[in-house]
Amino acid sequence: QIPAIAAVIVEPMGCEGGGCSYCDPATWGGSVPTASTDVVIAAGHTVVLDCDAQARTVTIEAGGLLFASRMASSTLTVHGNVIVRGGLDLGTPGSRIPAAHRTELVFAGIDDDDYVGTPTREVEGPDPYLSVLTPMEVLESDVGLWVMGDGVLSAAGTEMRSWGRLLDGAGPGDATFTVEDASGWRVGDRVVLTPTATLAEEDAWAFEESTIASIAGNVVTLASAPRQPHAGCTDCMRRGEAANLSRNVVIRSADDSGHAHVMVAERGVVNLDSAELRWLGPGRCGGVERRAPLYFHQQGDAATTSFVRHVSIWGGEQGFLLVERSNGIEVNDVVGYDGADNGFRLLYDMWPCYGRCEDRNLAAPRDVIFDHVLAARVA
Repeated sequence: QIPAIAAVIVEPMGCEGGGCSYCDPATWGGSVPTASTDVVIAAGHTVVLDCDAQARTVTIEAGGLLFASRMASSTLTVHGNVIVRGGLDLGTPGSRIPAAHRTELVFAGIDDDDYVGTPTREVEGPDPYLSVLTPMEVLESDVGLWVMGDGVLSAAGTEMRSWGRLLDGAGPGDATFTVEDASGWRVGDRVVLTPTATLAEEDAWAFEESTIASIAGNVVTLASAPRQPHAGCTDCMRRGEAANLSRNVVIRSADDSGHAHVMVAERGVVNLDSAELRWLGPGRCGGVERRAPLYFHQQGDAATTSFVRHVSIWGGEQGFLLVERSNGIEVNDVVGYDGADNGFRLLYDMWPCYGRCEDRNLAAPRDVIFDHVLAARVA
């Protein structure tokens, strides 16, 4: 845990236009940020993440930009919040992080018990049958990635298909299977197979993970054969799925002992394509209100330009993706694996009107498209 008292706020010097390297001391006036530094990227400045870097917190102000290099691998490890009111570019669909490189944003030193969450605002109004809005406030205790104001988060790695149904299965002594579409899958990727046994059979809930040893088209061979059968077929009901959890652009916690989160609020925009969200979503007894691996909070029509495509979300302690009172979000070819509570959820806050909201048609999310979405192993 990095003590906050050691923090020093710095801003990049002379990084207008083409930008300056994060790991160049001249960018920061002589000293590269450390794990005790609060980094502020001010309006008009562009900082290029082209190395393994540290910070305590990062604030990208409106008009500022943190830009991941397409020419080198990079990892930014933070020990507190990343607040995006400007731009955080970890690749875009038109300018992806290439397969030869890897970009990661890592949150370290997290204790889930410190989280406060954002409970519903208590309202005493003249009409008890109307829903209300609950303002979102950045909390230092709730460590994560906050896309606020007019901030834009983009993350795009090598394009790949997230998951597909098994056309030919695998099992004991058989490490090879055929999936509907393995576009973009590579040797070394982490793959999970879903169970196909009946409830009467032993290990009916056996999800199995392995890595890819070889691949030819849509035919995949794992590094180790499954312990249980995972059936595949083209024209029957009971067949499994194969999901690829690996991406070369990753937003994650340092490990599975503490879990950061991603919050999108106000007019923030998130464009994710072929990215991985791992070990996100804090968990504790009783839950943490309005925290998840990816949470769109009461944005209304401001969310219509956000999309989540070809993304894996896995290993957290809450659901995968929650959309509260936000409209027009595209969620396409996404796998959520190994989480808890609701996997993928559309909701609006019914608590202030005790479930009898008269404005439910306005308050509920509209025009949110879930297409080819898999929720697997959800407690």
